[in-house]
Amino acid sequence: MIRASNVSLRRGGKALVDGVSLDLTPGTLTAVLGPNGAGKSSLVRLLSGEVAPDGGSVTLDGRPLAEWDPGDLARRRAVLSQAVTLSFPLRVGEVAMLGRAPHRSRRTHAENVRIVERALVAADAIHLAGRSYPSLSGGEQQRVQFARVLAQLDDPAETSARHLILDEPTASLDIRHQAQLLGLAHGLTRRGWAVLAVLHDPNLAAVHADTIVLMRGGRVLETGTPWSVMTPEALSATFDHPVLVSRRTDLDRPLIVPAA
Repeated sequence: MIRASNVSLRRGGKALVDGVSLDLTPGTLTAVLGPNGAGKSSLVRLLSGEVAPDGGSVTLDGRPLAEWDPGDLARRRAVLSQAVTLSFPLRVGEVAMLGRAPHRSRRTHAENVRIVERALVAADAIHLAGRSYPSLSGGEQQRVQFARVLAQLDDPAETSARHLILDEPTASLDIRHQAQLLGLAHGLTRRGWAVLAVLHDPNLAAVHADTIVLMRGGRVLETGTPWSVMTPEALSATFDHPVLVSRRTDLDRPLIVPAA
């Protein structure tokens, strides 16, 4: 698993992440919730290895991320960032194929093409394959980027757990594609993947997550199952706004509504 142990990140004298410990356990989807500036994206950067912690450690299978060979790490861990800027006039299929870069010396071109097509189908983006990527809407681009990270981790010969880190993956998606993306991500946990998703919508987190992490001010306030964490008191303290919590009528999950 990817394990963060008492990690901290400081910039300009401010603690963006302050003593956070968190495990990305294979077979689970973890959702991180919190207000703007809570440190969620900074935590993603630490968990992905994009930045080194100023304190504590982040390890994959007991080894610090910095000690992993970049190619080996890329085959085990993929990150969908909050915003991906790409101005080159690449086709959608070419963008998704970027995810196969860590595998190109290990798989034939035909195998890589099949995997990319499978990822585009899963992300509901196969019909966009011939389009110019910059011409797409924000939501369409996000689905293509999701296909890219799926293709990056798709390796039938790999028996070790894969780790998929998603930073606000649903921000630009419509309702249908929000449900599809998180439903697919949760389905991957049944294949032994570990998924972490930073989300703004507590109801999406309540439906799809196995574990909820509430952050504020760079610290973790609560961690646990949706019902144990998503209480009016905990959510109100996290977001500094009163909320109401009831039970959905269609499944045993919390329903969160901001108070007027």
